[in-house]
Amino acid sequence: MRKYRIMEIICIVILVVFIGVLSKEETVSDKTLKEVSAAVTATIDTKGRKKQKEMQIKKELSLTAESFDGIYYIKSEDIMDVREILIIKLKENQTSDEAIEKIEKRLKNKQTLFEGYAPEQSAMLKDYCLKQKAGFIFYAVHNDNETALSAFNKIL
Repeated sequence: MRKYRIMEIICIVILVVFIGVLSKEETVSDKTLKEVSAAVTATIDTKGRKKQKEMQIKKELSLTAESFDGIYYIKSEDIMDVREILIIKLKENQTSDEAIEKIEKRLKNKQTLFEGYAPEQSAMLKDYCLKQKAGFIFYAVHNDNETALSAFNKIL
């Protein structure tokens, strides 16, 4: 009898853990890329930044728009200014691994490029923000990362 009781308790514990893991799975937001990008850019200074076209996104980040539900990317027109905001909406059931890998590669390249001779820009690159939430990827190099991240989190 005691043996069955122990097995019963073990099964219940496994079931509770399994239910806990399933309930923690991230839900995908029904927000559009336009809504999310508008919420983020409304909270920060985007003066001197320009929304990048598909060819520039491919050149800068090695990402193609067809691979995702959408990409919003703004960066400074000044090549000595590292501030940029990238928001990607993933396709349904798509993982973010490839995009995050390419973003991190770009970030490391820029950090190497600016290290040593542009201390303000280098500091901004070290204080970047990269987050995935609800089917979106958010990447920001900006002097107001926290405000942009807060807006991103709030809308989702």
